[in-house]
Amino acid sequence: MPELESLAVKPKLSDLIIDTDKDWRGYLIKNLKSLVLQSLTADPALVAGEIWFRSDLGQLRYTPDGLTVYVIDPAPVVDKTWSDTTGHYFNYDPSYQAWSALPAIQLNSPATGHKRSFEDAQTGYCYVHGWLVKQKASLSSRLDIVAKVGAYRSIVATGANLCFVIADPATIDVKARNDSVPWVFMRWDMSTLGYPNGAYGRPLSGYIIFTSPPSYSFSPANPSSLNYNLITQIPNSRRHILYGYADAWPGDWDQWASLQSGVSNTNLRFRVSTPEPEVEVIEDITQYLPVDRAVIARWDGEVRLWIEKKYTGMIVSLGKDVEIVSIDKPNRSISINLFDRMLLSGKEPEKNHRVLDIKVRTDRSDLHRKSSLWRIAIMVRDREYVDVALGDSSWDGDKFGYYISSI
Repeated sequence: MPELESLAVKPKLSDLIIDTDKDWRGYLIKNLKSLVLQSLTADPALVAGEIWFRSDLGQLRYTPDGLTVYVIDPAPVVDKTWSDTTGHYFNYDPSYQAWSALPAIQLNSPATGHKRSFEDAQTGYCYVHGWLVKQKASLSSRLDIVAKVGAYRSIVATGANLCFVIADPATIDVKARNDSVPWVFMRWDMSTLGYPNGAYGRPLSGYIIFTSPPSYSFSPANPSSLNYNLITQIPNSRRHILYGYADAWPGDWDQWASLQSGVSNTNLRFRVSTPEPEVEVIEDITQYLPVDRAVIARWDGEVRLWIEKKYTGMIVSLGKDVEIVSIDKPNRSISINLFDRMLLSGKEPEKNHRVLDIKVRTDRSDLHRKSSLWRIAIMVRDREYVDVALGDSSWDGDKFGYYISSI
């Protein structure tokens, strides 16, 4: 039997991880020579530098020398309790009403407090899938969150974006999104959290206050996007908290991911009257879009794109030090390039599709960052639905460089 070690104990994970050439845009394990993508229920013949996944144990395993096997696992568990062990989903795109493709294989590891999913089915970016970490929680005006997360897909792309959903039970596991009740959807892209492929254990912590717009602050990064509905009605009501993943790239769905439960004290720091945050409007673009409000503004020390339509809102994080370089008015004749094809899901643009292009210079931290000039493309579909894509302009059409939100 080979000696089995845990990277959380010995040796340090930092001893096994090195920076690679910048062209890789990430990190690799030292001496990594081969990768087994399929799930296994037994260790393969040990080959130095090989990494593989044990689906029966929910473990990513690695041997640097062909003799010692290391378990790459998240850091110590924050909260070992889960409300259930089954998978759930939430639709955050109002125009998308196809059935959610839940992970084909779900792995529960109660001994370590982890939830793992191994997907071999297409999910699409319109759904969150995960587990209910809290059911019918009584929420005050502020929710504090602590989480540990890891994700793994392949050498060239980290997927499985981390999500939290705060929703009425009526909005969980339904085909059409229910906008008659309050809900909040928060998403962190792995690259903004600083996660290289196969990395684990970096804590995420922070809070959200249910004002309009919501006030929030997280470390090491704020949500890349935040969608909400009737957010001021969330306090003093019972809500489910869904904790899981949303995959923004449906063309490549083989992956596995690990979560640790850790939603902190939902009744913490109750406030009788929570003041609205002070919003400094930098640029008003409402006139270009079929919405009630669309502004680039600063609050909580961060510049954000804020769009509201009736009681529903979308917020996209742009960075702390942001300069607007240019704004191109909506063009009804959308050019067909790789980026536009991605936004349109490979379809030719219809004549009632138009796009508003904004260039910003930003200090946003991201593993995919190549330049400080980023592009915001806001596309209007069918004169009603709005898609927002944000990405480093130097990627120029590479779908892994852009993050899409919908309202």
